[in-house]
Amino acid sequence: KADAFLVTSGKNIRYITSFACSSGFCVVLKDKVYLILDFRYFESAKIKQNNGLIQKDIDIVLQENNVYEQIKALLFGNKSILFE
Repeated sequence: KADAFLVTSGKNIRYITSFACSSGFCVVLKDKVYLILDFRYFESAKIKQNNGLIQKDIDIVLQENNVYEQIKALLFGNKSILFE
């Protein structure tokens, strides 16, 4: 049983979040889901969420310059992490 799951495949991100993208990351924790998107997809995802096409409890996060540090911060404290 894992504490967290890092998803990078567009198909699997869509399955988890209902948002189709060719580039992004999804961090699934026990109590939270983060959808990390670059500027090309961020606004579109926010609009879709406001229109009820993406669940309200998914945190849509704008990708920073160093996305790996951003992901590391979200995963901090989790002992077992699954990677796709």
